[in-house]
Amino acid sequence: MIEPVTALPPHTWVVGDVQGCFEALQRLMKVTQFEPGRDRVVLLGDIVNRGPASLEALRWCVETPGVEAILGNHDLHAIGRWLGVYAPRKRDTLDALLGAPDADRLFAWLRARPFVLELPHTQGGAPRGLCVHAGVPPGMGAAEALRLSARLSEILRSSDAPALMAAMRERPARAWPDVFEGPEDAALVAAAQAFVLMRTCDADGRPDLTFDGAPEDAPSALRPWWAFDSRGRADHVVYFGHWAAAGARAVAGGHGLDAGCVWGRALAALRVGDEHLVSVPALPLNG
Repeated sequence: MIEPVTALPPHTWVVGDVQGCFEALQRLMKVTQFEPGRDRVVLLGDIVNRGPASLEALRWCVETPGVEAILGNHDLHAIGRWLGVYAPRKRDTLDALLGAPDADRLFAWLRARPFVLELPHTQGGAPRGLCVHAGVPPGMGAAEALRLSARLSEILRSSDAPALMAAMRERPARAWPDVFEGPEDAALVAAAQAFVLMRTCDADGRPDLTFDGAPEDAPSALRPWWAFDSRGRADHVVYFGHWAAAGARAVAGGHGLDAGCVWGRALAALRVGDEHLVSVPALPLNG
């Protein structure tokens, strides 16, 4: 007697920084047994740049049912170049994307991505998820992060996008509670910087936007952002990327998923609910 094939239940996977490594992304999707229209895949920002196939990676995201993404700093850099706000950088690999015949459609989709995305409760009463590229700054709760993300997304889709993106490059270092005393624009810029650039914070919770080494090698004055009080997001698991030197690891209240694919290491995905981690090795970029 032939046993019936049992269909897999729908799953949600969160995926670390792709950065144009489209071939690795396709291999990872085979490992997860991702089925468009059944499963959900959320890319944790930095879909594009530095890897060899940003155009192919972004097209796949736009055209594949069940694929979602949040914004990372490299995605914002690509948008900034598209809008004429940012100049090219030495290691950019965006020419094919910027010159694609369907670039208008691709960038319209990218500009509509959120900075922060909430995932619902999973079976068994597991906490809700909060997807963000870099992190949630100390003192900011999940509800506030989602509110600010919605406002930032509204701006990014509007004619005010160039002003926001120019302000983000000024990189003021401010503790999150401090911005409540100033204008809304300051709070939005500080939030956007934290969502896509932050790795560590000083003792006052002020994000540091420069250190990119391993968490264990951080200067004594700095701590990873997740090491600070997280009562405002205690009912959420935070899924994030951005920190290749940290690798794929479980942290207090969340999971880091940047396994350094563009640096020749691996591309990782985590299944939401049971936190099952899978990865595929990167191919040499000159191979």
